[in-house]
Amino acid sequence: MGGFGSGAHNRTDRRIVEQCARLRIRDLRWLGGIPAECGTDAAEFTKWIGYVGGAVRFTLTRQPTGGVRWWMHCPGCDRRVAKLYRPAGATHWRCRVCWNLGYLSRRLGQREALERQAARVRHPLVIAAAVYGIKVDQRTVPPRPKRMRWTTYVRIMSRADDYADRARALWIAEVKRRVGASSRRRRSRAVRRSDSSA
Repeated sequence: MGGFGSGAHNRTDRRIVEQCARLRIRDLRWLGGIPAECGTDAAEFTKWIGYVGGAVRFTLTRQPTGGVRWWMHCPGCDRRVAKLYRPAGATHWRCRVCWNLGYLSRRLGQREALERQAARVRHPLVIAAAVYGIKVDQRTVPPRPKRMRWTTYVRIMSRADDYADRARALWIAEVKRRVGASSRRRRSRAVRRSDSSA
C-alpha cells in the first residue's frame, strides 16, 4: 500500500485545456477581430464573430502604466476572460470555468514536469531545425540555428540539460527505491521461510 503511483489524485475524467481549441484575445487583436475604430474611446462593445458562431462582448481596462487591455466576456457565465475554449465535439465557446477544464501541468508528477520543461526549453531549437529540414527527436541535440549567437544557444541547451538531468536523477532514485524495496521483501520472505522451517 502507498507505493509508487498509488492514489487517484491524477486519475480523472476532467478535460484539460490542452485538448481544446483555444481562442485568445491576443489572436483576435492580431487578426483584426477587435476593430481599430473602437480604439480607447469605447469602454465596451459587442461584436459578432463568425468563428465563435455568436456575439462576444468586449471590455477594456486601463493599465497603470498607460495603455489599455481588452477582455472578452464568456458567453456562458459573463466572466471577463482572455481565452475561450471549445472541447472536441462541442459547438459553442465558453471559458475554462464553464467547461470545468483543468491543466495538464497539475496532473504531472515531478519527473514528468521536468521532462516537459526540458522539451519546452528545447522547442525553439527543434522548430528552427525543422525549418531547415533537419529531423530532431528527443535524444539528439538540435543544431544551432543560423544567426543565433553561440552564447544564446549554449544557455538554452544548458537549461534543457539541467531539467533533463534533474528528471533523470529522480528516475534513478525511484528505480533504486523500488529495487531496494523488492530486495527487502525477498529477504523478509527468506527469513520467514527459514523461521517456519526451523
